[in-house]
Amino acid sequence: MASKSLIIRPEDRAACGNYLAKSKEFLRSALEDAASGRWNATGLSAVHAGISAAYAVLVCECGLPSPAQGCEEFVELLAGPGADRSSALVHFRRVLAGKSLIEYERRLFSRREARELVQHAERIIAWARSRVRPVAP
Repeated sequence: MASKSLIIRPEDRAACGNYLAKSKEFLRSALEDAASGRWNATGLSAVHAGISAAYAVLVCECGLPSPAQGCEEFVELLAGPGADRSSALVHFRRVLAGKSLIEYERRLFSRREARELVQHAERIIAWARSRVRPVAP
């Protein structure tokens, strides 16, 4: 359940399809970057793909956290009431861990790490697709 300090702002439910579309676009970018050996770009696109897919579910089910809040609050929301989300949470936490590595560590992201993030993003997107039913605006 979301903490009382977590601010939820209403989001038009019709936007869930847009977030899912963004996740698929980021995933395509990740796959293209992987094919070209751009591991940092692969990883970061996979991160954005996973986050956008999670947004899609949250928009459909409970609104969207304020953009000023960090991604960790999304974990709290995803862990909230609803259908079993334990598998999605595992993948989402891995994506967030990858985000920190790519953005805040000086070392370069490896091929293995990038490919693992792509797999986590693909699993989050598959989960989101099973839960999100886009609504016409």
